Amino acid sequence: MLATTIERHLGKRVRVARLGSGMPVILLHGYPDNLQVWSELAPRLATQFEVIAFDWPGMGNSEAWPGGATPFDMAKRLLALVDAWGVEQAAVVGHDMGGQPALAFAAGHPKRVSHLVVMNSLVIWDEKTSWEINLLRRFGWNRVLLDRLPRAVFFRAIRTFLPRSYRLPQALRDDLWECFQQREVRHFVVRMCAATRGAFRHCSNRTRQSRLLPCFSGRGKINIFLSRMAGNWVRSYRKRKSKRFRKRSTGTSSECANFSFSRDFRCRVS
Repeated sequence: MLATTIERHLGKRVRVARLGSGMPVILLHGYPDNLQVWSELAPRLATQFEVIAFDWPGMGNSEAWPGGATPFDMAKRLLALVDAWGVEQAAVVGHDMGGQPALAFAAGHPKRVSHLVVMNSLVIWDEKTSWEINLLRRFGWNRVLLDRLPRAVFFRAIRTFLPRSYRLPQALRDDLWECFQQREVRHFVVRMCAATRGAFRHCSNRTRQSRLLPCFSGRGKINIFLSRMAGNWVRSYRKRKSKRFRKRSTGTSSECANFSFSRDFRCRVS
């Protein structure tokens, strides 16, 4: 488990984990996660970098901030945090629903992002996805499930994103569930899901011209299970000379590794 502190930003409580030293790497979680989903990956990266993970305002143990819940609103909150931390430029790693704000942030503030990694994230608005997600979107059942059956949603997510043979450490499972079961967190997630879906086309259009660099195929598994693979990849990628990538990029200094789920949850490059 990552050691955390509570900071105050814009008068609101934000839970943050900071470890390591060197060039900054900022980790953005999705749902039903919080910053502890990086508990195995972050220490591996911290051997070479300063790693910063935080609970998104409105999720985990962070209080909600006023305003909307689109990826662009989330990107504004990320900007406020990196400004408060005095981070001029960082590598940004977004997972699941942390991926869309990462893309929006890189598109809006390319000079603040040295490298961008987005994994296991639905970022192409018209990309085919699983029958489950299509069903939930079509009838709006995700709102009902999140409100009335949070435990079912939580354990379905774990079952979907982790091999059956892998068991989360009990302390991590308890922390994730303790945060997710809070009604205000689940209400924010409902807002975020609705806002993100509406913003997919705009996110996709803003990043369409970015060059894509293949990372790895994780078959939809979350970064806890892939911590060693992800850590080795991000370290080797982050160490490459930025100048080389800037020459290859089009319109931005960031390299975007863009991933989305296919029907069988295989992580594939779009």
